[in-house]
Amino acid sequence: MPTAKANSATVAPHQYMSAPRARYLKEHAKITRFLQFIVASTIDLDDAVREVVKLRRRSGHILESPRPKELVLGAGATRKLSIFYSLLTEMALCCTVDNFFTYLTELLSLVFSSRPETLRSGDQVRLDFVLAHRTRASPIKAIVDRQVNQLSYQGMEDLAQFLSKRLKFKLFPDDVSLNRAILLVETRNIIVHARGIANDTFLRRVASSPVSPHSRIRLTIRDVESHSEFLAKSVANIEGQAHDQFGVKLPYKVPTPLGCKRPKLETRRLR
Repeated sequence: MPTAKANSATVAPHQYMSAPRARYLKEHAKITRFLQFIVASTIDLDDAVREVVKLRRRSGHILESPRPKELVLGAGATRKLSIFYSLLTEMALCCTVDNFFTYLTELLSLVFSSRPETLRSGDQVRLDFVLAHRTRASPIKAIVDRQVNQLSYQGMEDLAQFLSKRLKFKLFPDDVSLNRAILLVETRNIIVHARGIANDTFLRRVASSPVSPHSRIRLTIRDVESHSEFLAKSVANIEGQAHDQFGVKLPYKVPTPLGCKRPKLETRRLR
């Protein structure tokens, strides 16, 4: 799956973060560690079996010819994982995109709650809805929850347009980044709702489709890793804007390992 490079026009990173971002990073780390564990365990298991076979051969327990199957395949874990490779990558991408959307909805809830005036519009609220709440703060919270829920079901493009028009808030610094985010959300949607096959909705919403109509999208672990890093950097940028523009509180210190370069996933034997 091809990736696109975005421009570097981003907000300077803050050393502190909000509660939604803290939860996002925790889930982000869990997904990354899960992929690393699966891949590393698979390769290590095959390597371990190969080493045992080599030791047995040196001790004279195995004839030199023909070559033992285990010497080539190990335990067969890598071959087995290749069978489920698409399931692994699709599952990881869906979790990654869902984590990003959950962060956005939680952040918007903070913005609307701290700045209720941002909810002003021509929309009408039923009297019985207002009377069902005893205090002024209660209906505001209910309206915030309703607005956030409605936004969470919109596509990435619609959500970005809403925030740009209503709040003068840009989710992404440029069209390249926005189009990549749209691609990821729509890829997640066809994985969940269409078994990963590009349908008409996907082709209509994605600016430049990486797959032909009615073909199944293919992901690699490196694709997932790249997209995950892109969304994590987008979260940092969005958070900085929300703090500068709306005064969103950042009570937690960003963990220092976040800025360290992570080791790349070892996948050369899987593909």
